[in-house]
Amino acid sequence: MSSLSIASYFPFARVKVTTHNVSAKADLAVIDIKPDKRFKPICYICKTGASGIHSEDVRQVRDLDFASAKVFLRCWYRSIYCPQCNSVVVEDLELFVPYQRITRRLAGYIHDLCKKLTITDVANHLDLNWKTVKKIDKLFLEKEYSETDYNNLRLLAVDEIALKKGHQYMTLVIDYVTGRVVWMGKGRTAKTLKAFFNGMTAKQKEKLEAIVMDMWDPFIKATKEAVPHLKIVFDLFHLVSAFNKVIDKVRNSEYEKASQEGKAVIRGSKYLLLKNRVRKKKEREHLQLLLDLNETITTVMILRDKLKMIWKYKYRA
Repeated sequence: MSSLSIASYFPFARVKVTTHNVSAKADLAVIDIKPDKRFKPICYICKTGASGIHSEDVRQVRDLDFASAKVFLRCWYRSIYCPQCNSVVVEDLELFVPYQRITRRLAGYIHDLCKKLTITDVANHLDLNWKTVKKIDKLFLEKEYSETDYNNLRLLAVDEIALKKGHQYMTLVIDYVTGRVVWMGKGRTAKTLKAFFNGMTAKQKEKLEAIVMDMWDPFIKATKEAVPHLKIVFDLFHLVSAFNKVIDKVRNSEYEKASQEGKAVIRGSKYLLLKNRVRKKKEREHLQLLLDLNETITTVMILRDKLKMIWKYKYRA
């Protein structure tokens, strides 16, 4: 069995534990970490060995908690001259990222928690500032998703989401087969979607077969210009939503032409005509009376139901 030591909890070759202190309530631990001088210091940017020591400094960084104790590391480190970078940089001790106040393993733990919890929840759990948590999670996300993966794309879907009030949007491109978010861009213009296609090689574009979208002219224009062979498919939800506007226009037109008796029946039927299924008996009776009374409204309602059937067909015939 090994002797009683906390060194095993710091399996980093370039550092060594010198001393540690724990508070009387065991809620705080401060551990001194120093560079292991058996190793030549290396640049944290390019990993090149130093040609000289510029200065030495000490910084306190937060590490993973141990039992009920918050753990802080008092880390000694050296600023070195890197011949490759041609500048003075901080050495890489593997334990923490230079200029950050937490260890690499705590940063990884924070990112893992952010996959399940909100930023505020993680900040409260670890007693950290929420801005610190957000910054750490953002760095990991940028590293993981900074480059767009255009591989194995065949069917795409494009849509937009509102960031906040004031018509500020983000365009999303999704792999329709897997549901994976492939790309995001600011705005919802033709230029926005073109930026996505411009990142693809000619071979990757050739493998694309179809793209699903709503009837937004800038998206249609961008697709036809960037990938002319790509089939554009309008999704059921947006097409029916557009046809519902037609129904409302027809209802208004028929109301203007109707007699007083007819207007009484048409009045208050706007949302009744837009429902997929009418459940209440009183509403069903109202709808039936309206359809019996007005042939034009009946026709557009039948056409809406027929429109939905297009997406259920498996054969062109």
